[in-house]
Order: sequence, then structure tokens, then C-alpha cells
Amino acid sequence: MNQKHLQSAADQSESLVALVQGTAHGDRNSFAELYRRTAHRVHGLTLHLLVDRKVSEDTTLEVFQTVWERAATFDPASDSPMTWLMSITHRAAAHRLRTGNRPVEHSEPACLDQLTGLQREALSLTFSECLTCGQAAKRLHVPQPVIRASVRSGLQQLKNTLPKGES
Repeated sequence: MNQKHLQSAADQSESLVALVQGTAHGDRNSFAELYRRTAHRVHGLTLHLLVDRKVSEDTTLEVFQTVWERAATFDPASDSPMTWLMSITHRAAAHRLRTGNRPVEHSEPACLDQLTGLQREALSLTFSECLTCGQAAKRLHVPQPVIRASVRSGLQQLKNTLPKGES
């Protein structure tokens, strides 16, 4: 790669950081520009993973709804804007694949009562707020392997509470 290309990529990343931060403050123009610049990449990944065009389009819209709702969780010191956005996209597509392409549904609070506080927090941060395990570990002031284990054990516990055929 040449120096000019590297500078251009850095400028684009800085520009996207500003757009995500503007979105976090409720700036619709920032959100619209973020969408304009990144929707093709988000849709490309969802289409690659999900194959079905309609499901991919629905998932792309869900990703940007999540971006609008969770932009304040973005930390430019931890991730680039595209890494953060592709992480949200990958999670949304993976959820669609796991659930047979049904839209994202919210869990019943009753099943969460069986989890420990750390499991609930780890799952909430990694799935609802779209943080990585490393980001969740920093926020909760615990080692990253503890977060990974809490997410894994929490998901297993939730899976075990579902009636047969729903997991």
C-alpha cells in the first residue's frame, strides 16, 4: 500500500468516527451520512451470510436500528467504526441464522432470573449493547476470560431453560 492510500483510509475512519459520534448525540444528518457511506458494506455482509435478499435487507435495517440506538457505546479507542459496524452486522446475521431467519425477539425477563448477576451483565453488554468481550471486561472491571466464560455459561443455562425444540 502506498502512503496516499493509508492516509485516505485514516481520513475515512476519522470521518466515520465523527458520524458515529454525531449519531450518538441524535444527529439525524450524521446517521443519514453514516448509512449512505456504509449500508452497501453492511448489506453485502448480510447477503453473503444469509443468501436470501429479503432477509438480508431486513437484517440490514435492524443493524442500522441498533446503530442508532447504541451509537453511544462506540469507543474509537477500542475499535474502528467499520470493525464496530461489521461486528453488529455479523451478530445480527448470526442471530437470524440461529433463529431460522426470524426477526430479533426480546427475551422474556423470567428466564434471566436464573442467571448470576455477572452472566446477566455479560450477556446484556455483549448482545444488547453489541460490545466485544474485551470491552465488556473493561466496563465491568473483570478479566476478559471471566466475561467469555460468563457469556458461554449464561447462554448454555438459557438454552437449558427452553422447552425442547425451541433452542
